[in-house]
Amino acid sequence: MKVSVIIPVYCKYNYLEETLSSVYEQIINDSNGIEVCIIDDGSINYSRDDFFYLVSDIEKKYNKSNYETKIYKNDANIGTVATLNKAISKSDGDIIMTLASDDKIENKYVVEKLISFFIENSADVVTLKRKVYLENKYIYDVPSKFDISILNKYKSNKLRQYICSGSNFISGSSTSFKRSVFYELNGFDEKYKLLEDLPFYEKVLSKGIKIHYFDYASIKYNVGGVSSSSPHPEYINDINRFNDYLVKEKKLSFFYSRKFKYKTQIKKNRLLAMLLYPDVFINHIHNKIMWDR
Repeated sequence: MKVSVIIPVYCKYNYLEETLSSVYEQIINDSNGIEVCIIDDGSINYSRDDFFYLVSDIEKKYNKSNYETKIYKNDANIGTVATLNKAISKSDGDIIMTLASDDKIENKYVVEKLISFFIENSADVVTLKRKVYLENKYIYDVPSKFDISILNKYKSNKLRQYICSGSNFISGSSTSFKRSVFYELNGFDEKYKLLEDLPFYEKVLSKGIKIHYFDYASIKYNVGGVSSSSPHPEYINDINRFNDYLVKEKKLSFFYSRKFKYKTQIKKNRLLAMLLYPDVFINHIHNKIMWDR
């Protein structure tokens, strides 16, 4: 089985060598393979030749027989969503794994263990643990124990409403999926420019496809990096566009609709949110007490 590791890059190359090294260092069975697809989304600080030489130099250090590297550069910046769709369309692995250009795969056995999990569980979508770092110092693991319980307990429709009502803990950086499922759902929705994961999970769960949880650390996630820095205005627009879709299409039940409004209001006025949505606030406190024991 082959895994396609998709690495989008835009302007920031500081950690790319470490990111790629964490992929090339993977130890996998001879019957499996890794395809590394690096795509630059129209960075103006690197020419096409500079980008190709940089990646090629890193690849040559490892020279692995069951690895294949593909390098692409967009002529102009088209956004994360369209860039990922483009890279995935040019890849041919059975499993798709995305990796930010400043995150690193946690250890040398992640990809092989991921392949085994997909096979043993007949899984279509798998989300894993990630270790969060700040300035190379380990902070904590995510998802939390409570979030893991939600993943394991909730059926697809309830999980869909939970994550769409302001509580999405399923990270695109540590979630992989079968190519067949990606194409069944027509890929990432290009109505959005930077928000690829949440609309995709909404489609996955709407189809009744289970998101499996694998309790194994997949990546070292860099807080303050490309995938976790302050929200870009276009990302905020995407979030608002997705929220409008949820309301317009009535995708949330009565309670989760109130939870969605509570999450929106609490950013503006915490006290008013508690007064307007006491049922949601009490539910939140109950969950916190239960899982802080």
